[in-house]
Amino acid sequence: MDTSTSRCCKVYDPMRKLSRVTALLRSEGWKILPCEHCDEAMVGLADVSSLVSKPIALPPIPWVGLIDKAQLTEPDFARFVLDCFVDFHSEPIDAGRLSASLGHFAGQQALRHGLRGMNIQDCHLIGDHISMQDVKKRICKFGPTDHTVLIQGESGTGKEVVAKELHRQSSRAGGPWVAVNCAALPENLIQAELFGCEKGAYTSASASREGKFEAAQGGTIFLDEIGEMSLEAQASLLRALEDLSVTRLGCNRSRPLNVRVLAATNANLMDAVKRGRFRQDLFFRISALQINMPPLRERGADILLLADVFLRQLANNKKVKPKRLAVQARWLLVNQKWAGNVRELKNVIIQGFVMSESDIITPDDMGLSLDGGPMPSLEKARCQAENHYLERLLTLTDNNHTQAAIQAGISRTQLYRLLRKHSII
Repeated sequence: MDTSTSRCCKVYDPMRKLSRVTALLRSEGWKILPCEHCDEAMVGLADVSSLVSKPIALPPIPWVGLIDKAQLTEPDFARFVLDCFVDFHSEPIDAGRLSASLGHFAGQQALRHGLRGMNIQDCHLIGDHISMQDVKKRICKFGPTDHTVLIQGESGTGKEVVAKELHRQSSRAGGPWVAVNCAALPENLIQAELFGCEKGAYTSASASREGKFEAAQGGTIFLDEIGEMSLEAQASLLRALEDLSVTRLGCNRSRPLNVRVLAATNANLMDAVKRGRFRQDLFFRISALQINMPPLRERGADILLLADVFLRQLANNKKVKPKRLAVQARWLLVNQKWAGNVRELKNVIIQGFVMSESDIITPDDMGLSLDGGPMPSLEKARCQAENHYLERLLTLTDNNHTQAAIQAGISRTQLYRLLRKHSII
């Protein structure tokens, strides 16, 4: 860990209530910085009561909260603390315990930064959640091969982003990238679009032209929404994949293919096979290697990571001062259902960026309501926070259970009990 940042702590204390606490921390060797300070501290300490109603944007580092313990009996306040802070303390403050807590989360943050320099982070996908770590590992393994890969997941989860990353990591990265939305192709023209046609092959074929497969020679073709293809088109695709050649409509001569095929779907292809809507032989032909994209609602803190990236991109594109999300806005983002996944999140962030009249984006700017949806019980909120913590812990320790137990300050037996409780093992 960088010694210049390992014992630095940013403090949010607008009401000047934490003077005694910060003095105790200085005695423990901590350098205390104001919240707006530009130095790269790895952890922060905040007076929670001053944050609840005021739209404030805190830097995206782990924050430990100081609270009035009586407020935890209020469900809204308890959920706010559990969702926005990695730990909390109340009077009387134990300086040693608080210092250990800050050191623990500063260490995790430094380790997280270090992970971004390892091989798996050569992958350009954004996300630290354990499910995204699996996606990245598969990309790193599948990318350099020439095999067909099937990418599955809900709409908006980033299937085309994964396909482009596979292409980027392949030996064909310098060749063409051709994306085809199978669902958007007219049924009567899909074979001509994919495999090409000769002049006069059909009424409007006024000239010979190559299809998408020929256009991708030496590179990669991405067949998005492959589950929407007709059975007839599926048969032609299977033939092309098995023969490594295509025959244009209106021509008897086959043309050899040198392309890699990547396919994606938001449908359950095995279910489609059972219902006779997708060919079983084609399914087995394209599914030897599979990547399953997790829905955004299951990715925890990745939601905020993506939101911050989108905000930086918007600021860079517009060449304006970066904007940040108010704490309440970050809290709401993590607790949305995100039916449209990453695509929906990006739209919400764009709205907030445009509507905000200051450098802090509030829930209202994004069209989100603090009153939206029923509140879970405190026990459920605790369970969710515990689940997110365990997933981050395993990611940071590369699934090394011994190191995870040491990092968490518990025994391996306790760790296994928690992992089983949350169905992580």
